[in-house]
Amino acid sequence: MKQILSISDSIEGTEYDIKSKVRTFKKYGVEPFVCVGEYVDSEGNSERIDISESLKFCFESGTADAIAIGLLRNPEDIAIVSRMLEESEHNVVIAQPTLIDDKGDVLVSNEAYEAVTDKLLQHVQFMAVNMLEAELFSGMEIKDKDMCREAAAKIFEKFNCLVFIKGTAVTDNEDLLFAGAATEWMEPIGQPFSESTERSFLSSVACELASDKSIIEAVECARRFYVGADQNPVIKPAVNEDLDFPSVEHEEPEAKEELPKLEPTPSLISPAKSLRDIAHQLDAQPAKEEPSKTVTSAIGNPAPKGTVSEIKQPEPKKVRQPEESISELQSLREKLKKISEM
Repeated sequence: MKQILSISDSIEGTEYDIKSKVRTFKKYGVEPFVCVGEYVDSEGNSERIDISESLKFCFESGTADAIAIGLLRNPEDIAIVSRMLEESEHNVVIAQPTLIDDKGDVLVSNEAYEAVTDKLLQHVQFMAVNMLEAELFSGMEIKDKDMCREAAAKIFEKFNCLVFIKGTAVTDNEDLLFAGAATEWMEPIGQPFSESTERSFLSSVACELASDKSIIEAVECARRFYVGADQNPVIKPAVNEDLDFPSVEHEEPEAKEELPKLEPTPSLISPAKSLRDIAHQLDAQPAKEEPSKTVTSAIGNPAPKGTVSEIKQPEPKKVRQPEESISELQSLREKLKKISEM
């Protein structure tokens, strides 16, 4: 039986619910190893879990046919996962970082974003993102299909991984799979490619890759499964040994550091609503300096592209103090500009 290792937080009643992944694995008939760093129930109550021991058990129990990494909001968890991938032999690693949702709300802290870009993505061979995340990772605003392809190329070169970008109206709702010289535009399926609490797109891709499918076939089949067009997927027994993924070199660490201690983190941290706005401004001409504004992602509707959302009074338990938000915003702006110039 095929084995898939799934690593992510779980938020009950949303598309990030671990149940959607388990249901997907059950449909495919694979054996899942599931590591969850934080559970959030429907009332917003959060429970942190030390994932280091469960990850160690999973890696020592055998080599999973694929590893799927979803939403991880704690930077220490991201560091632990990255270190385990660096120190262990493993098969293909795919990820859906889930930094910004389709509404434009940021789901992670600046520290988690930096841990993903600086530590995790160097171990990933395939990454699935939405259009807003593609803008953030590429540092450019996407206005049409050509710009979407250009953004995918930048992400491919920066992180050395294949890129899947979920389409929107600017791409005629076509999804893009970018693999260097190969570019595959995927036409919309009859059903809407929307959020689902019953199925997991990333888990489906992992299951498809554990069979003998190519990356293009795997993504296409996962798209159909996710929208409900394929209710009874069948995983084949053979494993494709020739997947055309960018190579990843594993180096022995100079010194094995002690794993970071876990500290409780607030549920659904969203201090960085301006990440999208910063990414939009990276390729823009220099503008006159304006006084810094405190921003928050606790909004009902996303702001127009290239603008900062309307200011709302932050809830004390969910966001940082204004001075800290402004400081982090300025710091992140500088880091993203440096990235775009590399």
